[in-house]
Amino acid sequence: MPRYKIRYTLAGRLLIAAIAGTLSGCDRAIMSVMVDAPNRGRSARSTDPSAAPPLPRWLGATEQFYVDVGPPDAKLRVWRFEPKDDADLIDGNPKGTILVIHGYRNTAFWMLINRRALARAGYRLFFVDLRGHGKSTGDYISYGAVESQDLVQVIDELQRRDLITGRIGVWGHSMGAATAIQLAARDPRVEAVVAVSPYTTMRDVVPHLVHKALPFSRSFIEPEKIDQLVDQAGERAGFDPDQASTLHAIQQTDTPILIMHGQWDWVVPYEHGKKLHEAAPDHTEFITLPKIGHVLADVDLGGRVDRESIAWYDRYLLDQAP
Repeated sequence: MPRYKIRYTLAGRLLIAAIAGTLSGCDRAIMSVMVDAPNRGRSARSTDPSAAPPLPRWLGATEQFYVDVGPPDAKLRVWRFEPKDDADLIDGNPKGTILVIHGYRNTAFWMLINRRALARAGYRLFFVDLRGHGKSTGDYISYGAVESQDLVQVIDELQRRDLITGRIGVWGHSMGAATAIQLAARDPRVEAVVAVSPYTTMRDVVPHLVHKALPFSRSFIEPEKIDQLVDQAGERAGFDPDQASTLHAIQQTDTPILIMHGQWDWVVPYEHGKKLHEAAPDHTEFITLPKIGHVLADVDLGGRVDRESIAWYDRYLLDQAP
């Protein structure tokens, strides 16, 4: 597992912050880890496309550009990735358009490495650095509440640039999976979602991570205290934590959603995925990934995640096409 994947997991950062916060009596460290984005304070000048280095040839991306979103204002970097020359196309065109969304403190770069099978299957891909991540600006993380609205504006911009081909799907992992579902509830243009390791709500996942990071914390950090910290973190970041609810969103959309969850996921427990499916069984399917944890579900060493994802998109982005 890459070292930065360990260093930047939410649970790992909560462990450091929770210890510091508990020993010092200061809760600010825990709130900071919850909602402060990796790029907090980054200048918008750093997103000037003309100043960006050329795309490495081995990367395979066609272009990169920035999309203005907000409020609050931010610039999101987007990478376009075209189907391979030998891909299964429709009359020479991509079979559809898929946004690929990374998780907490991850980047589009990591997702691009792992999701190339979607391009080989004939889809045009757009990899987005969420606000405050990768090369995007933005100060805070909102667990999908603000990020999903940003992605509505990204789709608007893709349409303005005439870059949407066929129907639109979204693929996400972890926070990206939760954001993808919340996006589907906001935007009917999204016609198929694959969500790998999504959480139900911010209020559900943060207490779990605090207690996992500090195994004995249940004896000195009451649930009411964590809930209070979530409220304060939302106030710090300017959003309502109750709006970061994938559980509510999945009930507000009829978009077909495939949920896949690792049986050994201790970062976002397996039960989160099951609960989401049970909340909307009429338009969701649930696949258990046996003996798989949180990160390996994204890496997809056995290839099952990619195979199931492609089959889902072929089913809902092609069969319903006029």
